[in-house]
Amino acid sequence: NTEDPTGNAKYFRYEYEETYKIVAPYPSPYTAEIINFDDEWYTFDVILTPREPEIICYSTEYSTGINQTATTELNENRVVRFPVNYLSKLDAKMQTRYSILVKQYVQSVEAYTFYKIVKELGSVGSLLSQGQPGYVTGNMVSEANPNEKVLGFFEASSMTSKRIYFNYEDFGMEKPPYFVDCDVLVLDYRDNSTLDNDPNEREAIFTYLSYFNYQVIHLVQNTIYTIAKPECAVCTSFSSNVRPDFWED
Repeated sequence: NTEDPTGNAKYFRYEYEETYKIVAPYPSPYTAEIINFDDEWYTFDVILTPREPEIICYSTEYSTGINQTATTELNENRVVRFPVNYLSKLDAKMQTRYSILVKQYVQSVEAYTFYKIVKELGSVGSLLSQGQPGYVTGNMVSEANPNEKVLGFFEASSMTSKRIYFNYEDFGMEKPPYFVDCDVLVLDYRDNSTLDNDPNEREAIFTYLSYFNYQVIHLVQNTIYTIAKPECAVCTSFSSNVRPDFWED
């Protein structure tokens, strides 16, 4: 929401940054290394080295595209409930805690028109393609060659911003699902055959650890391994464990 009683600000462009907290549901306290592999007898050793679990991470994503609005055709010079971003109730970004920083730029009619045309034509890339008819005029020129067509618009605009935080509970929602399906597997190293009409679990341990980077989250008697996908066990496999300076829990 925004308004300008003076009537000077009528054209607006929006950008946003969304940051969300990630908590790995099945943290792994080990790094695993397979050694002494014997392909004849299909034996191997798994060396587990204790480590600090990577449980909490933070990811930031930036808006793409062009998001604008204008009040020139409204009865009042006021923007009310303009949609900047959309989140599904099933979006994993809201599983723990979510924050969005919205930036509002006041534009001139020339800047607004330039961005509007670029958006309508699809993208800056399409404007530069050989098959694109016409030319979108900006306010930038080449000093070396004044006749050269230059795509771009330089604008000096005022900017206001606001950051908010929320949790899914704030909206009475059920907890959204995690980013991936966390299919936790319990496999017994002693099972080295398929005669019991069951998959060869020793082979599965080797395959998941070696080729799919599954993580060991629990071990019983050096034989029974509980493993999970890296995204479910080590959040740094797809995010960062560096807490942003602005973050508030």
